[in-house]
Amino acid sequence: MRNNPEVSQRQMPTEFTEGLHNAAQDIKILSTLIDKINVPNDKIISMAKSTPFILADRALKKYFKGAVTSVIASKIALGRINLTTLKKAFQLGGYDSVEMLLAENINNKPRVTKNEKTIKAIVDRLAWDTLDEADVTASGVRLVRIGRQAIKD
Repeated sequence: MRNNPEVSQRQMPTEFTEGLHNAAQDIKILSTLIDKINVPNDKIISMAKSTPFILADRALKKYFKGAVTSVIASKIALGRINLTTLKKAFQLGGYDSVEMLLAENINNKPRVTKNEKTIKAIVDRLAWDTLDEADVTASGVRLVRIGRQAIKD
């Protein structure tokens, strides 16, 4: 029954269920609920997310989909790093610059991660944007980029 919206709506007072899914009414309802259950202001502030964070989080999740987890993408956004900053770091210093940015020590913790596999996956994804063609010298196979796939030439 927990996920049944009809049951949930029947359990709520009428003042809360009129005008559901109307943004202005939803704000009034949320405000009333917060007041009734005495949520402290500092708790609300600590849990709030800014519009730039939400936009960065969405962009990072979309960009890194399949390369890293959505949790890592959100950690990047929480670390106040956007896609433009990551791309600029990669262009300026490749792996080392991206690693420095992501692993920066903040309050004795990495800003995002120190995990080499994760950083490599991020750098590999960033590299696709700057790569038109690449010679893979280790294997001697020439790879050509088509979209996000590499094929043998």
